[in-house]
Amino acid sequence: RKINGITVLRGIEANVVSDDGELDTSEKLLSGLEWVVASMHSACYTPSTPENHTKSWLKVAQNPQVDVIGHCTTAPFMFNYEKGVKAFKEYGKLVEINESSFACKRSPRRNVVELLKLCKKYEVPVVFDSDCHFCQLIGQTPKVANIAEELDFPEKLIMNSDWEKIREYVLAKRPNLDI
Repeated sequence: RKINGITVLRGIEANVVSDDGELDTSEKLLSGLEWVVASMHSACYTPSTPENHTKSWLKVAQNPQVDVIGHCTTAPFMFNYEKGVKAFKEYGKLVEINESSFACKRSPRRNVVELLKLCKKYEVPVVFDSDCHFCQLIGQTPKVANIAEELDFPEKLIMNSDWEKIREYVLAKRPNLDI
């Protein structure tokens, strides 16, 4: 449950696999997890049109098992950000802003700026993360933090700026957890 004083949530990054927002993970598995991120990856879902991606994200937003809309600023999966952000708010989803998307140049800065502006406008909570694939990168989000500062993005909407915010979010959906 804890590693070096850090509480570990048991979760998964599920792949979105269709225009209908289907995930590659069973409902049974998802229902037993504490944290579920849904993301689009070209290896699992062939990029098509912004209309199709929007349709998919709107369906994913309706999935009660999903907590976080994962790295949704990547260029291959453009979608109608305004429609998406409104749905993410309606269904209580957090939006991930992913530092590593800059590193692989799949998220142009303008996409992150546009998405953050809409999250600010509609008061949709976000999580900033490194999506690290190397332990030294955990928690390293300098580009994302700089953009948030430029936009005067409210800290109250950055859910992982404080463990208690994340804890409350998780417990609101899963009240029987001991975290």
